[in-house]
Amino acid sequence: MSLPEVASVFTIACQQNPEPLPNYFDDKALLALYPDLKPSKVLIAVGKKRAWQSGVIVTKDKKCLFWKTCSNKFIAIYTADNTYYFAKDPEVQIE
Repeated sequence: MSLPEVASVFTIACQQNPEPLPNYFDDKALLALYPDLKPSKVLIAVGKKRAWQSGVIVTKDKKCLFWKTCSNKFIAIYTADNTYYFAKDPEVQIE
């Protein structure tokens, strides 16, 4: 799976967490990072509580890609069949 081209994105929306939970992205920050995102291997350490932020990428042809993250380093796209990770780096480790 790959992310839709920037030109085909209608909007990106980020659900903002209430304080004191962290927000890793807002709409503008994720849109700015979007062209640099590529498939990535994400390793998340177990044993810690994490605050998750979620959102949606909507394409001009009205397809929705729902995402989640617990870091400003990646997004995870969930489909019925799998979870796909995208980041600037080929591998991301979350402690």
